[in-house]
Amino acid sequence: MGPSHGPVIPGLGESREPGIHDRVSGREQHVAQSWIPGSAARPRNDGGEVLGSGRARDQAAPPTSALPAASGKSEPRSTPRTVHASCVLLDEIGILIRGASGAGKSRLARRLVAGARAQGRFARLVADDRVALACCSGRIVARPVAPLSGLVEVRGVGLLPTRAEAAALVRLVVDCLEVRPDRLPAAGERAADLLGVRLPRVAGLDLAELESILLDSERDFRDALMTRV
Repeated sequence: MGPSHGPVIPGLGESREPGIHDRVSGREQHVAQSWIPGSAARPRNDGGEVLGSGRARDQAAPPTSALPAASGKSEPRSTPRTVHASCVLLDEIGILIRGASGAGKSRLARRLVAGARAQGRFARLVADDRVALACCSGRIVARPVAPLSGLVEVRGVGLLPTRAEAAALVRLVVDCLEVRPDRLPAAGERAADLLGVRLPRVAGLDLAELESILLDSERDFRDALMTRV
């Protein structure tokens, strides 16, 4: 094992150079072949090397890629828009975390990654503090903003290196609020509009409560959460 290159956030691991480039249009896409735990097929990079064979990655396997598949044709996509937010990939679900400065976006992102890994699930940061969003074929793709790629903010400490995914499909929006929300949110508050795409939304003040909701592993609960639009 090589020397450490900086502090490590508990549950987030060491920094690395992106190994899988998730591009979303035409011939540019070369996402590694997805694989399912227990199957014989293992993801490979462009050089044919089996990913994960050289050094340990995460506890769980990378999720099946949900990024738009390459079709050989130019797919419609919007100009990327940078938003003040964080994003994590939990299993195959990209979660966009929004909120005012100091609301706990980075803390919630770190807690989700650590908590999911403790459950043996795949989880990794995509971007912290700034996220580049683009609409591709009616789906929202999140990517890190170059100067902050592979970095996570710890208030009072600064920016620290961490493993990060190159991209994720956003399937859920979480808003960290500064005031406690209504007990039963109105129908219009259960969805968020991102670049013209409506996505399910969860909002709350208590980070521990949000973490508990988002890490609930019961399939019926997760399905209900993801179909709130």
